[in-house]
Amino acid sequence: MLRISVLGFRILIALCTGSFACAQVIPPPEAPDVGPIVTLQPPRDELLNKIGLSYQLGLNISVDFRRLGGRSPAAIPLVGTAVNRNYDDGYNLIDFDHNNHGGYIGTWNWGNYSPNSIQNQELVLQNYASLGNLSSNDRTDDPHNGFELNYSRQLYKGNGWRAGVQAAFAYQRIEITDSRSFSTTAYRTNDFFPLNGVTLDNKAYTNDFVGPGPVIASQPGYYYPPTRTVDVLPGAASVTGHRELDANVFLFRFGPYFEVPITEKLSGILSGGLTIGVGDTDLRFRENVTITDPAYLVSGQPLTVSTSRVGSGSQDDFLVGGYVGGSLSYAVSERVSVVAGAMFQAAGQAVNDTNHKEAVLKLGESILVSIGATYSF
Repeated sequence: MLRISVLGFRILIALCTGSFACAQVIPPPEAPDVGPIVTLQPPRDELLNKIGLSYQLGLNISVDFRRLGGRSPAAIPLVGTAVNRNYDDGYNLIDFDHNNHGGYIGTWNWGNYSPNSIQNQELVLQNYASLGNLSSNDRTDDPHNGFELNYSRQLYKGNGWRAGVQAAFAYQRIEITDSRSFSTTAYRTNDFFPLNGVTLDNKAYTNDFVGPGPVIASQPGYYYPPTRTVDVLPGAASVTGHRELDANVFLFRFGPYFEVPITEKLSGILSGGLTIGVGDTDLRFRENVTITDPAYLVSGQPLTVSTSRVGSGSQDDFLVGGYVGGSLSYAVSERVSVVAGAMFQAAGQAVNDTNHKEAVLKLGESILVSIGATYSF
């Protein structure tokens, strides 16, 4: 009986010891050190599109002002006994009797302003002319202000280079003036009217339609057909005035570009292609042509005749050509860059023909310097 009790007690002690051991918390083994935790993200899309806005300075843009000068008096018929003839230094006109004086064909409606017109029993009357063939070339007022809006698209990428296409719209405001003066050749036309014995003692004389007065021949020369002479007067004509051409030039260009990174933020860009556009030009001018002839005096001074004219007009012209340029781009952020560069542009010429005057705006060798910014997306 005692042995059973001792055995039961030992079993009870063992169960209590086991229960205590089971109640203890056994810590898990330490986790291995695997370093900082890295979160994986998908790669961002490359920015292939770019828009930009630049300020432009236009250089080497010039204008040729052509067909300057010119004086053309009204044409005077050489043949005819009953014809009104007006000259720069006198006149021979139809009179009240219609140039028929008792069977003698002549007129008393004549006059001369210079005493030098009386030569060897003849009245010599003159008209003066000059050619309108002068030019004032390569006039320039650089620089000219403008702007450009451009778009580019990257199409290819290699090891250390990128390439794509670029399109741009540009506007240029051009204002060029010219006030050069010229001397050129004048031409003196001489018509000879027989005086038929009339003596003027080398004086100026004038009469009118009603008359009466001394009658002289009403047609130049003694014989049929009558003749006239023309004298060349080098440097006798002077041309003064002011010319101005204003232009609004709208250009579109399209072509490839090639970009090479120089540093992490700086890259160089080369581009070239086709240029097309419109040149809207406005020409204004005022001009005075003066011819002086010291061989004929009026009131003791050399005979002087002049012609003044003013004019203005607008005209549009189509422009086509090409361009090549280079620039540097500096990235100030992931999307924004500052760009500066220069471009050689051959865009042809725009012609304005107004009132027999011509202005040619030459854009064939222009240089455009620009600075601006681009945005990538």
